[in-house]
Amino acid sequence: MEGEIMNTKKPDMVHILKRQLDPSLEMLKEVIELYSNELWYAENDMPPIWEQVYHTLFWFNAWLRDWSKPIEYPKFHVEEALEMKRPPTGNISKEQIEEYMNKVVEDYKSFLSTVSPESLLQEQVAFNKKWMIADRVLNQIRHIQHHVGYLNSVLRMKKGISAEWIGFNE
Repeated sequence: MEGEIMNTKKPDMVHILKRQLDPSLEMLKEVIELYSNELWYAENDMPPIWEQVYHTLFWFNAWLRDWSKPIEYPKFHVEEALEMKRPPTGNISKEQIEEYMNKVVEDYKSFLSTVSPESLLQEQVAFNKKWMIADRVLNQIRHIQHHVGYLNSVLRMKKGISAEWIGFNE
């Protein structure tokens, strides 16, 4: 995102949304990296950190994809983690999450490359409701930041550290 100030071409709304969403994803990636295995799997945190992260990434992928195709579940899928119900029937490693995050980001970028400024306002139906693509993107920025805030607060309480803020042109 460096060099934005020098760009004389006015960005379209898809570009503006992407330059807000990408730093949210980068913050999520950085906060994941700060977690030790001890904290990652800790059962005294309700729900455990791995479950928070999987929930965030799964729903990000579910919302920012081509809705004409079925949702793809990773091979390590833990159904209870989607709604963070206790207790889950398994664990997901940081390595699995990092690999999944790479795929989810790749899928999101592929999806967003098909979106035009005009199509941002088109309604589509999912989860029994109508949604504009712009609403889906904005909801996911909020969703990611909600979980990044939680993950950072746990890190601050347990280790006295947190991921740094990453923002557009900051």
